[in-house]
Amino acid sequence: MTPDPYQTALDRIRQAADSGAESLDLSELWLTSLPPEIGQLTKLTQLDLAFNELTELPLEFSQLVCLIKLELAYNQLTNLPEEICKLPSLKWLQISSNPLSELPNTLWQKTDWELLDLRGLRLKELPKEIGRLSNLNFLDLGLNQLTKLPKEMAELKSLSVIFLGFNPLEIAIPKKWLGDFFNGSDYAQEILAHYKRMYEEGGRELGEARVLVVGEGGVGKTSIVKRLIDNTFDDKEDTTLIVEKRPLPLGDV
Repeated sequence: MTPDPYQTALDRIRQAADSGAESLDLSELWLTSLPPEIGQLTKLTQLDLAFNELTELPLEFSQLVCLIKLELAYNQLTNLPEEICKLPSLKWLQISSNPLSELPNTLWQKTDWELLDLRGLRLKELPKEIGRLSNLNFLDLGLNQLTKLPKEMAELKSLSVIFLGFNPLEIAIPKKWLGDFFNGSDYAQEILAHYKRMYEEGGRELGEARVLVVGEGGVGKTSIVKRLIDNTFDDKEDTTLIVEKRPLPLGDV
């Protein structure tokens, strides 16, 4: 007989309450609701609720006054309760891969965040208040719908790791600074300085250059261009009698 996820969670909560546990793992139970008894765990510092099907959190959640790290990734939350952002000890929040398109203002008013995992939400913009998170060390914004970053992010002097990949950013960021899908970028300060410079100069990097290939007739100018673009070579290439313009997508050079 398959165990009831709710009862399994309730049993673990009661055991944690009896033992005075400081951490609790309720991940991968596929819970659709969380027992209100969770509020009894006033000594809890770490709680893992990832990989469930929670659409909301009970009001008793606000009683977790010692909670420092909260994992809510891969649930079905459509809004983030303001009570979470008001938890006095909370410094790590992971809410990636939830159908959230907006976050409460109270999240940005809490200035002692150290880690925010906001990957794979539906965020289209960030408020300027993000610049007030002076203790923030790790920020994951990958897989959102961001087209720009607020200039106030340049104030995040403690930020050392950032994920920005898979966003339609209008100001291009050098690929070597972005990291990859699994590894964040250690170039956080370089990225923020880059954005600050673009804002101050009132422009954006073009991300392209013009190359003029010049030489005597028949020396192989066309052959070089075709090799770079198509990776082809014709040893009987006719002499080019006109000036040709062709795109040369070399990527990072």
